[in-house]
Amino acid sequence: MHLVASKPAARALLFAASLVIPAIATAQQAPFNRAIQVLQARRTAYGLGEQDVANPVVTSQHTDAHNGVTHLYLRQRHAGIEVSGAVADVHLTAAGKVVSMSSNFVPAVATAARTTAPALSAEQAVAAAARALGMPAPRSLRVVQAGTAATGIVFNEAGISLDNILVKLMYQPLANGSMPLAWDVTLAPLDGEHYWNVRVDAATGTLLDKTDYTVSESLRFVPLHQSAQIAAASAPTPATTANKVNAPNSYNVWAVPAESPDHGTRQVVVNPADPLVSPYGWHDTDGVTGAEFTRTSGNNVNAYDDRPNRNAYTTGTSISPMGGPTWNLISPLRMG
Repeated sequence: MHLVASKPAARALLFAASLVIPAIATAQQAPFNRAIQVLQARRTAYGLGEQDVANPVVTSQHTDAHNGVTHLYLRQRHAGIEVSGAVADVHLTAAGKVVSMSSNFVPAVATAARTTAPALSAEQAVAAAARALGMPAPRSLRVVQAGTAATGIVFNEAGISLDNILVKLMYQPLANGSMPLAWDVTLAPLDGEHYWNVRVDAATGTLLDKTDYTVSESLRFVPLHQSAQIAAASAPTPATTANKVNAPNSYNVWAVPAESPDHGTRQVVVNPADPLVSPYGWHDTDGVTGAEFTRTSGNNVNAYDDRPNRNAYTTGTSISPMGGPTWNLISPLRMG
C-alpha cells in the first residue's frame, strides 16, 4: 500500500508536532531549572562562588520510568567554554525534591582561566594531537560540520582516523592548580587499537591530558587456571565427592585454559562439573539425581540461538544442541 498525505493532512501533522515539541522541551527544561536553582543554593558547601555555577551546560539528562527520578549531569563553563572533568550531578524527584547531588566544579574559575582566545587554530590542534600520539600528520583535513570553537567542529578522517575528527575548545584543570585553555581532540587511529580523546594546550600544542576510550584487557586464562588449580589443591575435601550423574556428560570444547580456537585444540571432556557445587551435573536444576535437560541448558546456562532477539527459548523454533540421554555434546563444528 502506498500512502500519500494530502497537504491539509500534512499541515495538521506539522501543527500537532508544533504543539508537542515545545511541551517536550518544557518538560525537560523544568528539571534543568530546578537543578540550577539547587546548585546555586548549595554552592557555598562546595566552596564555589556565584560565577562558578553561573552557566553550566547539560551533558546528560534522563528520567527513570519506574520512579520518576530525573538525573542531570552538568558541566561547568567559563565564558561559554566548558571545563574538562568539572561535573555536577543532581538527582530530582518528579516533585523537584533533591534525592542526591555532588559537584567537582573548579572554584574561582574566572581566576584559574588565563585566556579565552586560542593561539592555535582547530586545524593546528589536530596536527598537534596526532603528533603527541605518534600518529601520522593529517592529510587534506577539511571541515565536514562547521561550528564554533566552544560548541565543536567536525573534521573529516584526514587519512589518519577511522572516524571523523571532533575538535572542541575547553579548559583543562591541572594538578598544579592552573587551568590552561586547550583543544579537545578525538582521534581513532587506523589500526583500531585505540580511540583517543586528548587535550592539547591551545597556545603551545603540548599534550595536557589523554583518555583512551578503548578498554584493553591483558587478562589471560592460563594464570587464572593455574591459580584456580592451586586454590583447589589447598581447599578442604568436600563431605562427598561421589558422582551423582546417572550418565556420562561429554562435551567437545576448547577447554580451559584455552581462550579460543586460536589458543588451543578442541577436545572431549567428560563430567567436568564440580562435584561440590554441581554434584548432579550441569544439566540438573532441582538437586535430585536425573537431569532436567538433554540440551545445552542447566543450572547456570541456557544456550540457544536467538535470531528474533526475544531473550527466551521457544520450543520448536529455537535451536539448542541436543546431547541425548547420555548428554554427549560432541557435534561437529561449522565455522562461519
